[in-house]
Formats: sequence, C-alpha cells, structure tokens
Amino acid sequence: MSSSTDKPELWPLERAFAAATDGAFAWCDPFVRKRVEERFHGRTLEYPGTPPQGFDFLLAVGGGKVLDAAKLHRARCCPGAKLAAIPSIWGSGAENSDIVVTHGPDGAVFFQGAEYLPDARAVWPELADSLTPELVRDACGDVWAHALEGYLSPLADEKLRNELAGLIRELLDTPIANRPEWFELGARACRLQSRAGVGLVHGIAHSLEGPLAGTPAAPGHAALCSTFVLPVFRLNRSLSDKVDTTLGEAGIDPERIESRLAELFDQETFQKLLPALEERWKKILRDPCTRTNCALVRPAHLELLLTGVEK
Repeated sequence: MSSSTDKPELWPLERAFAAATDGAFAWCDPFVRKRVEERFHGRTLEYPGTPPQGFDFLLAVGGGKVLDAAKLHRARCCPGAKLAAIPSIWGSGAENSDIVVTHGPDGAVFFQGAEYLPDARAVWPELADSLTPELVRDACGDVWAHALEGYLSPLADEKLRNELAGLIRELLDTPIANRPEWFELGARACRLQSRAGVGLVHGIAHSLEGPLAGTPAAPGHAALCSTFVLPVFRLNRSLSDKVDTTLGEAGIDPERIESRLAELFDQETFQKLLPALEERWKKILRDPCTRTNCALVRPAHLELLLTGVEK
C-alpha cells in the first residue's frame, strides 16, 4: 500500500507533453484525441482501444474511467514505466489517487496500492471549455461527496479531519460553476478521502452505476454522486447528532452546506433513479462504502431518505 503522504508530482502541462519519446503513448478519451495529438508527439490511442503492451511513458488524458484504466494497465503490463495523468474534467480525482475502481458483474471492484499511483499529474483547464452545465454540476457534486464523506467518516483521524474541514470551507466559497480551481479542489478531495473511505453516497453510486450502464441516458458516477449527496446528508443528520456536532466543532454551518448541496440536486434525475434505488437498496446497504458511512443505515431508512428529499 502507498503511504498516506505519497502523491504524484504536479507537472506544468508542457512537461507532460515534452515527455514523449519513442516508447511513449497517450491513452485518451476519443473526444480529446485531436487536441492531444496537436500537443503530444508520441503514439496516441483512443479509449477504449487496444492498449500498448510495451512502453516507457504513458500519458493518460480523460475522465476517471480512462485514468483508472491507464493506472491498472500500467501496473499490470509495464510496472516500470512512468505514468502522467491529465483529467479532462474534475470530480473523480483519479489523477491524484492510488485507488482504481472497475466494474464487474457484481458491482464495483476496488484496487489500492502504490503501483496504481501516477508518477505525475497536470492540469489542462481548456479541456473543460465545452462542458455542459449538467456535467459541471455533476463534477462539482462528485468533489463535494468525496470531501463530505471523507470528513464524516469514522475512519478519519483528527489531522485528516482538519485538512478536510479546510477543504470544505474552500468548497463553500467556490461557486458551482466551470472554474479552473475545481481541478485542484477535486484532486485534493480524492487524495484526502482515500485515507478515510466514503459512505452511503458512494455505496449508492457504485451499486447503481454498473447495472444502469447501457440503459437510455444512464447516469455516470459523478451524476449519481451529485444526485444523492443532498438526500444522504439530510439522512445522516437525521440519524446522528454527530454530523452537526462534528461540523460545528470545525466552525462549519451544516445549513450552509445543505444550501450548497441543494444547488447540485436534480429532482428529475432522482425520480428516474427511484426504481433502481428501491430495487437494490438491500445490496446498497451491504456495499463496503456504505459500511463506513458516518451513521448506521438500516433497511427501513429508505423511506426516511425519500422523505428528506421533500424537505
């Protein structure tokens, strides 16, 4: 396992592009391929595509799934190669984490270790220029879910909680909007959360993401987190006084958090997800993420979760 203090180097963008050699590849989302090829002079591969089997340097550019796939591939096929990660959108923080999430027939599968940590990361804000308002909202919701669930996790120690409290204050002062600072906020939120675990929001997201894949307008991971972070926060407040107490000790107003989370909530998406939520509720309760939720969640609490949405 990697140390809690390990993290990728933050490279200037030009350094990542300059790292191309004869044994260098860029593995990226198809929609960013043209922009990557204009700047990077190694061999470029679209995702999902046939990954290289031998390389000295791999540049991964894309969302969380692309970055995680590159991290896993490097660890399994070329563990001695260097890996630099550039997110095309903030939220997952995969570029700053030693965790890989994949999805199997039974749900999310997690890997964690030093071999999955990128050697470097870089920020390319212009990749976010064409994001829709919905994608911006959902990416911000993913960051908020990481920060809140990490802060409230029973596995967080005092030092980590203090760091996350500082991050939450910054999030409260940062509008839900397409702004470059979200890239760094997302990277920090993921790295800090990875040291404490998450909770019910991610238990729901990981339990629904796989089964819903392939259905019309299936929500991605960030959309699921953004949709459920407000209802789960309200549920946790109703189940445990520790939520308000812990936040209060850090000088953070939980009502102010609720107001910000309400900007992330989309009623129409929530209603569409209700059948899947109800069908898989018992499985959600058994998810490893749910087991580290800040409050114990039981089968009967589904009704309380739905009631909280109507607040």
